Amino acid sequence: MPRKRKKPVWIIILLVLLAVGGGGYAYYTAVYLPTQTPVETETLQTAKVRRGDLVVSAGAAGSLVPVQEAALSFRSGGTLAELTVRPGDAVTAGQILARLDEADAQAQLAQAETNLRLAQNKLAEADTTSAQAEANLHLAELKLESLLTGPEPSAVAIAQANLDSAQADMDALLAGPTDDDIAVAVVEIEQAAIAVKQAQAAYDTIAWADDAGATPQAAALQSATLAYEKTLAAYRQKIAEASPEQIAAAQAKLTQAQQQLNDLQAGPDEADIAAAQIAVEQAQANLLAAQNMTALEIGVEQAQLNIDTARRNLEALALRAPFAGIVTDVTAVAGEMVGTNPLITMFDSSRAWLELYLDETDLDKLTVGNEVEVIFDALPDLTFSGQIIRINPSLIVVDGVPVVSALAELDDPESTENIEPVAYSDGDPAPAPGVKLMPGMNAAVEVIAGRAEDTLLVPVEALRELGPGQYAVFVMTDGQPRLRPVKVGLQDLTYAEILDGLEQGEEVTTGIIATE
Repeated sequence: MPRKRKKPVWIIILLVLLAVGGGGYAYYTAVYLPTQTPVETETLQTAKVRRGDLVVSAGAAGSLVPVQEAALSFRSGGTLAELTVRPGDAVTAGQILARLDEADAQAQLAQAETNLRLAQNKLAEADTTSAQAEANLHLAELKLESLLTGPEPSAVAIAQANLDSAQADMDALLAGPTDDDIAVAVVEIEQAAIAVKQAQAAYDTIAWADDAGATPQAAALQSATLAYEKTLAAYRQKIAEASPEQIAAAQAKLTQAQQQLNDLQAGPDEADIAAAQIAVEQAQANLLAAQNMTALEIGVEQAQLNIDTARRNLEALALRAPFAGIVTDVTAVAGEMVGTNPLITMFDSSRAWLELYLDETDLDKLTVGNEVEVIFDALPDLTFSGQIIRINPSLIVVDGVPVVSALAELDDPESTENIEPVAYSDGDPAPAPGVKLMPGMNAAVEVIAGRAEDTLLVPVEALRELGPGQYAVFVMTDGQPRLRPVKVGLQDLTYAEILDGLEQGEEVTTGIIATE
């Protein structure tokens, strides 16, 4: 079965265009023209598609409100010792604006610092006591351990040597000197006597001199004489019998050495071990008591807290700017007593908000982020720019009229970079003096809903609405109007922006209404 041949696509498109054009012409001649009231002099008006700028805006009234405002006061009253600002002064964040008398606060801080040093000293002393208690415990534990394990062989040997030495000393004391000891002592005396005679002979050779007593010979004679007397005394001690005191001292030393050896050899008894254990327990208790420094540590912490409090109290006597801004009011003078009521009022001048009101019919032109152009009543030669940052979700009533309220933030109100001077009537631009905005200033505001630059424009009378959001215009082609769909952008009461469908210079009809 042979298939039907499809028509080319371009033929279909051509038929559609012819149908649209014919239908448009039919609409224009059969529907649109009969609705126009015949006037003898009425003619079909046209306008050319041109390029230009289009701004859709809504007028509003506004007043400047501070972004931040602060009424500053002291936490406690006192004598105002210092006041560094006046109304209109610009201040920086953290700058000291006023200060109360600090004498009492300084004294309290000094006392708190002294108390801290005392608490720290007590804690340091407790640390020393703890170290000593730990050493005592170590010694007590060593003694107990030695009692439990028995004496070391070396300790027994030392005790035995001490006993033998004490016994030898006692035996020598009781036996007296030997013949050899006496003979040696006699020889030592004779040698000492010879030395004296020799020194005497040397001295006699210079004895006639006035300074004989200061000569070396005199010194040598004196030294030899003293040596002789010492040797003679030693001899007499050797040949003398031991005294009861010497015998008693030697006996006590012997008895002690014997007891030490006996104790080591016998080992500890139960009483010694019990006593050593008690000593260890007591040393442990003393160490725990010394190490329990919680109260002292808490005392140090409390003293530090008191210092911190005193410093905060001292700092609170200085009134500082919480942010950079302008001082608007000062209610006291230096030297007078002040309380806790607001003393200084200031606002943030680095940012500016504008509270604005516009008719509810312009609500469609109000969106967060929209541009605003502002001219203050007090600065009619300057135009400020900004953006909408907040919209009140409900209408408010001003002077009996429901309006929409919104908040706009100006672009860097302290700078003149974003301020456009308004031209004088002769065309010269007005100068841009130093700008100082103040809360409460009234302004005329234009809310920019849309802006198109260098775009295609046609008079709004040329638009024909085919449906919601769908438009067409009649384009003059060969002297005849032809309906053509177009895509429309921004519109105001005079012009409409054409996004697609027309070219610059084309001629469109506006009905019988003449346009510029």
